[in-house]
Amino acid sequence: MSPTDEMLARAAQEGDRQALSSLYRRYLDQVYRFLYARLGNRPQTEDLTAEVFRRMLDSLSHYDPLKGSFRGWLYGLARHVLTDFWRRAYRVQELPLEEFLDLDGTATPPDDSSQAQHWASQLLALLPDSYRQVLELRILQSRSVSETAEIMQISANYVKVLQHRALKKAASLAQQVPLAEQAPLAEQAADQEQGDHDESH
Repeated sequence: MSPTDEMLARAAQEGDRQALSSLYRRYLDQVYRFLYARLGNRPQTEDLTAEVFRRMLDSLSHYDPLKGSFRGWLYGLARHVLTDFWRRAYRVQELPLEEFLDLDGTATPPDDSSQAQHWASQLLALLPDSYRQVLELRILQSRSVSETAEIMQISANYVKVLQHRALKKAASLAQQVPLAEQAPLAEQAADQEQGDHDESH
């Protein structure tokens, strides 16, 4: 029978390098997929994956299995790495990104790979198409304002307006109800897109 994550973590805390290596091999692909689903950029994903495991190594002595699973703890590190990445990329945004994607560490970490894969995308999926597209291009794909304007076939100024509205809408949705209960809002969000479109033209 294979040792549990918690058994390996305890052994690694006691200096067992083989246990540490086992944890790395067990979660490397999962953490990479988790990050790639949110970044869509291989070099960035590779860098952030390495950073997650660097933080795991630095923080492992503080992990307490009585407070939660190792998996949840590790995904918590991954979410904080994403928070730091997006904060650096968008430090000028008025709305904190942790409000946008609930990345402040208060949400329950995903318990299985399917939840992990759809974590941030759940909130994006609730946004109107134009809002979702501008955030995917500007944040997830790190496109410039001019590149985003060309792809969306709108003016650069309107990209900035749309991005601001999208962040406000995302933050509003995140504050209304937990992500797990937001599915009924999808239709409402789609309806609002038409209203926002009419206001801007």
